Amino acid sequence: MSKIPALLIRLDSVKRDPALDSKGRGERKILVTEIYSESEVESTSTVWKAGNNGVATPVQVMADIEMAVFTHRAAQTRHFHKLGTEIYTVLEGAMIIEVEGIEYALKAGDTVVVNPEASHQVISQGNEFVCKVVTIHCRGQADKYDCG
Repeated sequence: MSKIPALLIRLDSVKRDPALDSKGRGERKILVTEIYSESEVESTSTVWKAGNNGVATPVQVMADIEMAVFTHRAAQTRHFHKLGTEIYTVLEGAMIIEVEGIEYALKAGDTVVVNPEASHQVISQGNEFVCKVVTIHCRGQADKYDCG
């Protein structure tokens, strides 16, 4: 078997990720359709841990699914996907996401599914949160269209 049989992602490991702390960019991809930069490397461990101090972060490469974790510090833009369906689940705190003019207030444990072609944006309200987003039928950046 050339690939690992499973990848365990623990919330406490994600929360210790330097990318999510107050000096980081507020987001971390864990499942990707392709490795995007030199800061990512394909995972060889069955337990996920973020890289730090110049060490590349492990990611699992998948054909058409991506998963990221982000906080209130992540840059958010209004966008839509022609093919991808995004499934947002709040892990901690509370957030608001606006989809096609409707605001959804989510708290820890809540999930919203954003279907293809629906324009959407996470709205910053100053609330702290940790959210997981899984995109299925993902084509990476090739299927993300900014609304301007």
